Order: sequence, then C-alpha cells, then structure tokens
Amino acid sequence: MQWFVSKRFLRIMKPFLSKSNNELFERFVRPLFQIYIGGMKKGEDLVTYNAPLAMYFYGSSYCDPTDSLIAATYAMITGESLGLGTCMLDGIHPLI
Repeated sequence: MQWFVSKRFLRIMKPFLSKSNNELFERFVRPLFQIYIGGMKKGEDLVTYNAPLAMYFYGSSYCDPTDSLIAATYAMITGESLGLGTCMLDGIHPLI
C-alpha cells in the first residue's frame, strides 16, 4: 500500500483527484502512513492499538456528514455503559 501514497503515484493521480483530495493525500495521508509504517517496524500497532474489535462508520454523499459521527458516538456510549474502553480514530478512512 505504500505505493499509493508515493510521490510518483500522487503525481500520476493529480489530474484525477480534486484539489482538496490531493491536499488531503499530500498533507495528511502520506505523513500519517509514514508514521504507521514506522510504528509497524517497531512492533507497535498504531492503527488499531491491538483492539479486539474495530467498527467503521461511513456516511455516503446522500446523507448528512454528521450522521456517521452520531452513530459512532452512540456506539461509544453503549461500549462505555458495558464497561468497555472506546476510542474514535479518524486516520483510517483515507487509507481505505
């Protein structure tokens, strides 16, 4: 997957990406990916932190952008009420 955030690949994809998506990959996804790889080389799981369960909430372009956040918040409240620790991460979506 490292190829998908390489400078060469992003240069090839630039005409096909919107300006905001291009900036997202250059300024956020690419550095974040390097941090994830560095952690993996040290034996650290910086993506899911060795969580036994990961839930992914995604909203389509046909819904309000906050709908998935509301669903994730209710899932976190439910997890906490069951005595489980919860955490919301936002760095996985661009990689998927």
